[in-house]
Amino acid sequence: VAEGVLDGESLNAADFQIATSIRLACTLQDLKPFIVDRPIGKAAFRACPDYSGDVPPALPAEWLAPLRESASSAAA
Repeated sequence: VAEGVLDGESLNAADFQIATSIRLACTLQDLKPFIVDRPIGKAAFRACPDYSGDVPPALPAEWLAPLRESASSAAA
């Protein structure tokens, strides 16, 4: 995204391959908070704004621990 390959002025094939997959990941309540505010999250919502689906939390907490740690250290 930072280099302009994704989420450029005009959406391209890479946007529709990668950003839509990231958008699908955003339907997982476990992952969405770690994605939406990042540049790829914004690109995903731009490429596919109306993506239905909402999957309740289901992943083991220990799988998400590295994401939580990364998010808390980035916020500090």
